[in-house]
Amino acid sequence: MRNAPKPSTISAHPPFRRRRLLLAAMACALLIGGPGTTPAFTAPGLAAAPGTSAPIDTSDWQTFDKYGIAFDYPADWEILPYTCDGCEVDDPPLPEDEYTPWNIVDENGVRVAHVFPNFVGDTDGDTGLYKRTDLDTAAVEGIGYEPTSMVFEHVRIDYSQAPVAGTDRRAQQARLMLSSDANLATRDKHPFLPVFQPRSGATTWIQTTPEFMETGGMDKNHVTKGKARQFMDSENYRTMRQVMLSVRASTF
Repeated sequence: MRNAPKPSTISAHPPFRRRRLLLAAMACALLIGGPGTTPAFTAPGLAAAPGTSAPIDTSDWQTFDKYGIAFDYPADWEILPYTCDGCEVDDPPLPEDEYTPWNIVDENGVRVAHVFPNFVGDTDGDTGLYKRTDLDTAAVEGIGYEPTSMVFEHVRIDYSQAPVAGTDRRAQQARLMLSSDANLATRDKHPFLPVFQPRSGATTWIQTTPEFMETGGMDKNHVTKGKARQFMDSENYRTMRQVMLSVRASTF
């Protein structure tokens, strides 16, 4: 599901090449990837998660609507252009376009999710061995181009064969994301990315950050399945779940 420009196009546009490097660094930090062991995905195949049916008041929510993707979010959250630790701060800002990545920032200033309206990074990452457990799934009704689901998954990762800087050799993590059902069904065969197509020619990535689980008082690399399930009862989880389910294709 690659949607990258031809190499000649990239090399001819230095700002775009710099954007590709930034996206690659960001993807490296977010990916859990690798040859997995999860059975084929059927969505939505789980009973309603505990606590997720409790209502969230969305009456004062704002709407992000850019470059063919839209979603709603709480009034005291912000959507900001992506920044990362270690990026070249002296470089002039890149012009905003459909490839601009965005941070979803909560009321406490924590980057809780990332959004790529049109992802053009490398889809061949392979960073470890993992075992996945889906804790919550639901169909995303606003994406009509291809069946897409919201998934909250717990992952056990073994980086002993391919250590990742800044990450324990064995870790447990959890994340909320959107992915095409076709992509979910093949994650036992291919490196997995939380991407879907809202329209022809576009590949969108929306996924929570490791710091999202820290808002529940957990170490982001030591999230047990039990703790992840408990987190599903929290207002933080239910709010982010509602944000994810509100994602929809819009006019580009």
